[in-house]
Amino acid sequence: MPKVIINKKEYRANDIGNWVVKWLRQAGKRMIDLAEELNITQPALSYKIKHNAFTYADMLTIYDYLNVPDEEILYVSKI
Repeated sequence: MPKVIINKKEYRANDIGNWVVKWLRQAGKRMIDLAEELNITQPALSYKIKHNAFTYADMLTIYDYLNVPDEEILYVSKI
């Protein structure tokens, strides 16, 4: 059986957009509201989600806006 090598760092980095969408749904918030919190348009937020283009400052704002617990922040930050 062949070994499968997964680049864990790249995989986790590509999963940030999905993580944001998951937490938006869990918090019952809308993308337009998060976009306003980030001071960007909703299409710009969609682009950031699709291309995993969040800055550190964006992530801090998202954590605060969605009331993400510290354990989850550590999980997401472990790349």
